[in-house]
Formats: sequence, structure tokens, C-alpha cells
Amino acid sequence: MIAIIGILVGLLLPAVQSAREAARRMQCSNNLKQLALSVHNYADTHRKMPYGSLNWVGVTGRFGCNPEWPYLLHYLLPYMEQRQYHDLLPWGDRRTSICPWMPGGLTAFPSALQGKSISSWICPSDTQLGGATAGGESFGGQIGIKPSQIGTRGPFLAVSNYLGVFSGLNDGEAQNEPASRKGAFRMNTSRSFAEFTDGTSNTFVIVEYLQGLSTDHRGYIYTNRASAQYIYPTNTPNSSNPENLLNHHLWCGATNQGNQPRQNLPCVPDGNSNNNFASARSRHTGGVQVGSGDGSVRFASNGIDLITWRNLHWLDDGTVIGDW
Repeated sequence: MIAIIGILVGLLLPAVQSAREAARRMQCSNNLKQLALSVHNYADTHRKMPYGSLNWVGVTGRFGCNPEWPYLLHYLLPYMEQRQYHDLLPWGDRRTSICPWMPGGLTAFPSALQGKSISSWICPSDTQLGGATAGGESFGGQIGIKPSQIGTRGPFLAVSNYLGVFSGLNDGEAQNEPASRKGAFRMNTSRSFAEFTDGTSNTFVIVEYLQGLSTDHRGYIYTNRASAQYIYPTNTPNSSNPENLLNHHLWCGATNQGNQPRQNLPCVPDGNSNNNFASARSRHTGGVQVGSGDGSVRFASNGIDLITWRNLHWLDDGTVIGDW
């Protein structure tokens, strides 16, 4: 009898796990659709899409705190029933020059934000490694702290599994924007849907990415780096090819465990951050989910042709895209 029960359990367990993942994937799809539609709601109100990443300082280049580039997800918060979180961030009328990891970060970012995640930013299939918040960076380069040590150096803020598509194939191209590789979002400039001459259904606006480990900044949208704010179609979904990430202990530096190929987190460190890139990744079997400019959500297979994959990220490259 015990042997029969063991066999039945062995047969049922994969089916239960599959059903659970199907439910998680559906919730993930709903989250992505909500974000894609929020872009439209924002555009209906403001007559333009949100800034991809806005630098108030006006400095040349991508870097600088004021704080470090408010991200597109910030502008979408009021359209996702998260106005309270939006209004608590020290941006807009209350903006500060203090980044979360700088001295004074805990004061600049209100305690109500400390350790608070946003469920609609998180894919339920990706909760086993990182968690829903990140941060705690110490000023001066010491090793970042873990969630159990929240508050000792800097605030832990919400992370996201959903990142906006930027121009180009790396952080340098996102700034310079090659004419043939324009993405949905830009630095310091808003787009309109009229610019999507390839068609909104043929252009991605938001794609899935992974939170990473509890000690790194993948998905941490409060800093303007590849894998934190910026995503590119340099690799196909879930590629085994490593991503080029900042040579820093919170990304892919020599002093951390950021390079984890077995966890679908392969990376190589690079001190030249213009070359940094991150591409779509997920915990779903076989591919990633993507949100298009028309508000629809589809599943992109790991085996998608690289050229097709890239063309789906560009809004006016003039390529005719068939089935994929």
C-alpha cells in the first residue's frame, strides 16, 4: 500500500507543480499587461509616454544623483493604484540630491518605503533568490547588506521583474540612440505612440527580467544601470551568453557572487559601463513574457531568431515582422 501511495504521489507532484507554475505565469502576465496599459493611461493624460529615465541635473552623460534618474515605473505608479508610494519618493516637488546608498539615504527616503515591495512589479515565479526589495548599499564601497540587516546603512526599496525597453544594445547606445535602433523609452525625453511607425503591436515596451540575488542590484530601479533600469535585446531570451554588467560588488564584481549561470544569471564584469547590457530573462520554462505597445502580452520563446527579437524592440526600423 505504501508503495502504491508513493507511486501516486510521484505521478501527481509534477502535475501540481505544473498547475502552480501556470497560475504564477498567468499572474505574471496580468502584471505585465497592467504595466503596458498604464503606459497608455499615462499617455492619455499627458499626451506623451513617461520619461524612460530623467536626469534633473542636466549633466553630460548618464551619471549623477538628484537622485539617480527617476525611472519610468515611478511615473506609472499613480496609474497602478500606488499613488501613496509615488508621492513618498523624494522626487518631483520634494526631490533630493541624495541617492539611497549615500549618507543620509535613510532620511531622504521615508521610513514608510523601507522594505516595502510592490506586488504588481514582481513575477511570482521569481521569488526564490532575491526577494522583493534591494538596497542597503554602504557609501565607500563596503559589501552590501542583507535584508535581515535592513536599515543599518541605506533603505531597502522595491525591485521589479519588469523593465522598459531602451534604445540600442548597451548603456552607451541608450544615451546616443542609433537611428536604426530606437526603443520605446529614452533618457530625458518622452516619446509619443505616433513614433511607433512599425506598429504598436510589433514593438515591445516592457519585458521580463530577473531580480537576481539578495545581494545584488538586478531589478533595483533606483540606479541608472543595465539590469537595474535598462534592458536591451543584445541576447535572445534566457541566453546562456553572459551579460556585461558593472564591475561592482552589487552587480558582477570580483567580490560578490553575481555570476550565477546555473541560476540563469550569467555575467562578466566590465569597468567600461558604456558596454554594459542586460537582456530579458525569466523563471518560466522556455521563454519570457513581453508587453507590446498596443497593451497586449505575449510569450517569446528562447529559440526566437535574434534578428527578429531585436527588430521587435525597435519602433521605426521599417522591418516587416511575420509570425514569431
